[in-house]
Amino acid sequence: MTGYQLREQDRWLPIANVARLMKNTLPATAKVSKGAKECMQECVSEFISFITSEASDKCLLEKRKTINGEDILYSMNILGFENYSEVLKIYLAKYRQQQALKQERGEPRKKKSKSKKKTDEGGGVKEEVDEIQSDNETHDTAESDDVKHGESEKEEEQEDVAKDGTTTSIDAIDTTRTDGQQDSPAPPESKNRYVDQLYEQSYGDGQYAHNPNYHNASYGGGVDMARVSLDPTRVSHLETKDEASDDSAAPRAAVTESSSSSSTPTGNNGMDNIAGYVDSNNESEQQPLVAASKMKTTTTATSADAELSLNLNDNVATAVSETEELAGLTNGHHGENVLYSYASIKAACELLSTGLMDYYWGSQYGGDIGMFTHPYYWWEAGGAFGSMIDYSVFFENDTWVTTIIDGMIYQTGTDDNYMPLNQTTTEGNDDQVFWGISAMEAAERNFTNPSGNKPQWLYLAQGVFNTMAWRWDTSSCGGGLRWQIFEWNSGYDYKNTVSNAGLFHMAARLARYTDNSSYSDWAEKVYDWLLDVDFISENDASGYYLAYDGASTDENCTNVKSYQWSYNAGLMVAGCAYMYNYTENGTWLQRAEGFVTGATVFFNSSTDIMYEAACQGAGSCNNDQRSFKAYLARFLSVTSILVPSTYDDISSLLTTSAKAAALSCSGGTDGHTCGMNWFEDGWDGMYGLGEQMAALETIQSLVAKDRPAPYTSKNGGSSTGAGDAGMGSTEVLDKPLNLKTADTVGAAIITVVLGLSVIALGYYVIVK
Repeated sequence: MTGYQLREQDRWLPIANVARLMKNTLPATAKVSKGAKECMQECVSEFISFITSEASDKCLLEKRKTINGEDILYSMNILGFENYSEVLKIYLAKYRQQQALKQERGEPRKKKSKSKKKTDEGGGVKEEVDEIQSDNETHDTAESDDVKHGESEKEEEQEDVAKDGTTTSIDAIDTTRTDGQQDSPAPPESKNRYVDQLYEQSYGDGQYAHNPNYHNASYGGGVDMARVSLDPTRVSHLETKDEASDDSAAPRAAVTESSSSSSTPTGNNGMDNIAGYVDSNNESEQQPLVAASKMKTTTTATSADAELSLNLNDNVATAVSETEELAGLTNGHHGENVLYSYASIKAACELLSTGLMDYYWGSQYGGDIGMFTHPYYWWEAGGAFGSMIDYSVFFENDTWVTTIIDGMIYQTGTDDNYMPLNQTTTEGNDDQVFWGISAMEAAERNFTNPSGNKPQWLYLAQGVFNTMAWRWDTSSCGGGLRWQIFEWNSGYDYKNTVSNAGLFHMAARLARYTDNSSYSDWAEKVYDWLLDVDFISENDASGYYLAYDGASTDENCTNVKSYQWSYNAGLMVAGCAYMYNYTENGTWLQRAEGFVTGATVFFNSSTDIMYEAACQGAGSCNNDQRSFKAYLARFLSVTSILVPSTYDDISSLLTTSAKAAALSCSGGTDGHTCGMNWFEDGWDGMYGLGEQMAALETIQSLVAKDRPAPYTSKNGGSSTGAGDAGMGSTEVLDKPLNLKTADTVGAAIITVVLGLSVIALGYYVIVK
């Protein structure tokens, strides 16, 4: 969709009146699919009538007079309107932003009045917002006037359950459906509808998105978690609240953990059979599992996909037909040996990896190789390839191998250091390091090496490390990396943990892989600096080692922002684990164990389910932050392998989170789209690359112990490199020029003179 600009009166257009917007968007001659032509006389004026009619049941999962935004977008794609849906995506994001803000302010919900008439089609923003509130905010709980007999009574019962906070076990619900539809869960009072991933928003002063140069220099998401004294045993998570905690409740951020209403499972499609069946010591007689008391039922989308069951129960799991059970996960929380079905995990990850790669743009017409579709940025593409490398290795699946290699090689840049020309003007140190981490992952996992004279994975990882180490800046804060590489980028005056933790992480892994003490020296150096400037803290009394956000260079890093992000914790814990595995030094063991303990701030204390503590409770996680759990899961998993003393605690947390993640991956039109909030035991309506990555990494981490530990050059690692990798050009290494006013004025004069010369030359050519 190009050339169309949203008018202000269209920005808050209710879904029910979206036809007006479509008249500005769709040409009168727009074509629809053959199967829909009989239902549509005029593609614009009749579109809304179509998607609310019985004829559209083949496109929609259920029929309502109030239509969900995703339903409209999905229907548009089904009907052949995919080229015209962008403007509706913008509208949907705006609506969700407004809805989230209203809920955060505690404004009461409005019930739609059946007698209400629309009196003013263009009544301004206030009237439009009121229409949105009445037409859409009750979407998940409103009853359709056209529902079949008996369906309304079931919905009322579910709403009563939601109000009472009662949890119903899976086997206590009648799963028989006669209408082919599914019930929508009644959203709890405290449930936040996250801002759609198609729209970025600032969330308060002093908070930031991953790269401000990608996000309009806005700072996104976060509840400040001040550093206070910790309980020496275990700092309990904050209790369930409807709003984020105040700063005094640190170090853990509040989470809006809702008591979702129970809803009827929809049979055997998608990922809804998460509880599965227990093996009662008799493979021929399997009995339905009664859900654990803390588990709730889930609502999933109907799908034609194969049945998927992730058997990860508190006791034992089903013996699969291939008799390929894998034992060994010790659930430290319950003290029981847990068996899990390798076949079911493999099947789950196959679906989730396919869903992840649905966002890949490089294989599409006009797409950029190595890039994922908008609004996912370059750094996250690097992280996503790391997830797919592990998937390919863990399950010996070569489906995406060529795509991964092509994408990662295409983005290396002319000097093989992941400084490609299409990114260098906006690239930050933290962006570059996530590509380096994926290259390191490929080297350690013996992932297929690039062919011919293309750079090898180790070489690329060394190239990233070398260029980052070259930028070590002692002009402020006594050292450290700046967030941004170039002075003209917003964030250049900020030194953050993720950039420096990334450098520490890379140094530790390179030291272990190459057995080169120069890298371990760098790891020591960066760690000591992080500790000196209080970007990380070691609390030996409580056992909590924590990672914070960063500080401004203008204040010489004296005012540290205490937000905690899960990927920072992941980078630190794994870096310490690699250093301990390489050096066998007790100091690194203590640090690894300390950061494992500290990472529990990202697991709800009552459920042990992973969440993004700094933003999830407030419903303010932006696109970048929705992927952070993926890195924590991956890095905790490898830590449990490299540091055996951490295995029990980590496996317990990841197993519980994997169950919750799989329950969340029950949404969308495919039945295995993953959400953000894993507390709900079902899809929360969110979707995106980050959500898919986080679920995939968490679930596939369960098989990591049954695969070889990360290789080194001495025990089977085949990737090769060079000590000076990535240093072919000083262009990306030198400090940027600090232009003075006179220099700027002089450059401007030259530019004007050259511009006038070009114009004069053009005039001469035309006239003569």
